[in-house]
Amino acid sequence: MISRQLCAISRIVSKYHVSTTKSLPKNIDKMQNAYFRYQDGEDHFQLSFQFSCEHLRVNRQFNFSRKISETVTVFLGRVCTNLERTLFKKKKKKNPEGASSEMKVHLYNNGEPVSGESICKDILFNNNNRLLLQVQGKDYSVIVNAPWVVMLSLPSSIMAGFPVYPNKVDTLFSDKNACEFKWLKNSISMGSLKNEPVTWVQVGEGYFYTPSTSDIGHKLKLNCVPKNGDQEGPQSEVISSTFVGAGPGMCPFEKRHVFTKERLPSKNFRVVSYNILADLYADSEVARTQLYPYCPSYALTIDYRKQLILRELLGYNADVICLQEVDSKIFDLDLTPVLGYVGYEGVFHRKGGTVSEGVACLFHKSKFRDLTLMKDVKMMRGIEENLNQTSGSFGTAIVDNFNRVLQRNPGWKLMASIADILEGQTASLPEVKLSSTEIPCLMFYPMTSCEVERSFSHYKKHFVTQQNKIYTKILRSIWLLDTKSVVLAEELKTNSLFSDIWKKIEKNVALAERILARTTCLQCTVLESVEDPREQVIVGNTHLYFHPNADHIRLLQGGMTIIYLQDIFAKLLSMTFCLVWSDSTEYHGLSSQREQFMSPCGHRDIVWSDSTEYHGLSSQRERFMSPCGHRDIVWLSLQSAPIEGHFLTSTIGTHRRSTDKRVSMVVCGDFNSTPECGVYQLFTTQFVPENCIDWKSKEDEAMNELSFSHSLLLGSAYGTPAFTNFTSGFAGCLDYIFYQLDQLEITQVVPLPSIEDVTEHTALPSVVFPSDHVALVADLRWKPF
Repeated sequence: MISRQLCAISRIVSKYHVSTTKSLPKNIDKMQNAYFRYQDGEDHFQLSFQFSCEHLRVNRQFNFSRKISETVTVFLGRVCTNLERTLFKKKKKKNPEGASSEMKVHLYNNGEPVSGESICKDILFNNNNRLLLQVQGKDYSVIVNAPWVVMLSLPSSIMAGFPVYPNKVDTLFSDKNACEFKWLKNSISMGSLKNEPVTWVQVGEGYFYTPSTSDIGHKLKLNCVPKNGDQEGPQSEVISSTFVGAGPGMCPFEKRHVFTKERLPSKNFRVVSYNILADLYADSEVARTQLYPYCPSYALTIDYRKQLILRELLGYNADVICLQEVDSKIFDLDLTPVLGYVGYEGVFHRKGGTVSEGVACLFHKSKFRDLTLMKDVKMMRGIEENLNQTSGSFGTAIVDNFNRVLQRNPGWKLMASIADILEGQTASLPEVKLSSTEIPCLMFYPMTSCEVERSFSHYKKHFVTQQNKIYTKILRSIWLLDTKSVVLAEELKTNSLFSDIWKKIEKNVALAERILARTTCLQCTVLESVEDPREQVIVGNTHLYFHPNADHIRLLQGGMTIIYLQDIFAKLLSMTFCLVWSDSTEYHGLSSQREQFMSPCGHRDIVWSDSTEYHGLSSQRERFMSPCGHRDIVWLSLQSAPIEGHFLTSTIGTHRRSTDKRVSMVVCGDFNSTPECGVYQLFTTQFVPENCIDWKSKEDEAMNELSFSHSLLLGSAYGTPAFTNFTSGFAGCLDYIFYQLDQLEITQVVPLPSIEDVTEHTALPSVVFPSDHVALVADLRWKPF
């Protein structure tokens, strides 16, 4: 998306050689620098400089876009021509006395004029050159690919008491997280005299600012200094088009914030589940005239509602936030940067089909972690380092094989290079044509994220090949806490977990067609506690189908959800993979061998065993005590190959740990199901029978001979409140936070808004409620290990 925007900007700039369009940020350059920018693979480069001349009565920034292949003579000639056209002809200025209408532009390298026949690409973007651009006798130091702000803008709605932040920040050659932001307000309020001089006073710093009541009636200015490591680009600024306005008054969620003023202590975590009402459904004619006619139109716009949503979420001080009906643009441009600034990371998954909304899970880095690309690469390198310390002939063979696997997978080298760039170890990536704006997009994606694999599949193979799958698959299973998303309808026919369900569904053509057309997705995020890495939490997040006559569809989706999550739960709980290698010598089926492996906790353990083999094949069980005090059972499956009269045995082992970790389950979402429905019954009682009334909610799609059961002990954090969704046409409990009763306990649920709160403005949404749902906020604590 970023690259498409940059291409669009590039096309606009190339059409008009000199541009001062108001949509671009104003770059405040105190030094006399000429900034040249070029991205590999592009046909054009850009030039920007601030030109001031008292004689010509000008002080402004000029922007040019020129072909990278043109000669220096053509380039300088076009700069001259366009400057003259802009300064003299376009504005029909009279030349001031003593001023010539002929502009003079020169380019020097190490003090010598650059040959006019030279190609721009060879001269301008050669790191060995020391260039100087001279315009009308003024010298400009040439700076190539400095951090640069391409686009900076502020929202059209700014209210006191609610966070304001740039609704768009596009940069080049810059780390957005390192950029410096400062907020200022002007000295002139709305009612001041027009000719009164304007001064600006700093009122805040950081990515977002919460205006106070004293800012009402004033405009805001945002200054941005782009940075990349030690490099710093020219400051850019943008002034709000509107004045700061008054807020809507006390919002009911502010009363709820009294219960969440502080972050929770160790061994506790706070979970929020919230359907935030997608802009797709709120800002439409149907919404304004039929669904929410009681809500003012301006309060249904996303520019208004997102201010309330963000203030509400920030005030909950949550550790895990599960959101439904999240517009993809809102996640990218609002939730990610604002919540990221205060310590959250998150993942978004779109629903199936062409729907632009989906679900999102965000977690605070002080409490949880989801391993990033950089951490994955570090762990792979760590394992490689440990392997290189092995001894013996078979240890050498394993190392050689490991290196061959990596060599056959160019994706590993690519990912390692990207990780180096993200950590500031290097500034270039010659292996692939990824721009500096695209690389940061990989920063917080797990390497097994389906979205990353699809988006960058033409660059990489993610370590795994058909011939050498085993080692990297196991390594990834040891370390990676994964994020998955599935569209339930797409999984129904292809995932073996649901084969029995599909066999019964496909007998009813109407039912099969309807459920396969649904776009419902399930997001599953596995998090690890920062304080106690033994604690892992599976966080499920979903939004089930809404239609009134679809209880049977929701029950099928709920059943698939619990089956899928239980499968992940069982795999995490029962299986951890480890690398095992051996060095053995065999003679006539008798062997004495030493097994060595590295456990996930980083310990190397020695196991001595005697085994009997027949034709080089064996299966054996080993028991050992690791240095960390954990007793493990290891099953070894051996494969042998004769080398110089000996059998070198390659061993892959799996082991189950009874005390090494604990996996807990939390499932959040808008289930569109009241407590009387089968979905709630299934989650909280572990069973729903064949004769459940939900199966027959639509007669021609009735489901027969199907029941669901599961082994997870789940409870509803809020129980069954009177409502979580409240409109003029419906009020009821549709949203839940289910948690694992045998692993977790509730310490607090934040009280829901009162009936007086939700009816003050008729119903939800309203000027003080940004959604037709209310947020669920529950504090959980791990039970003693």
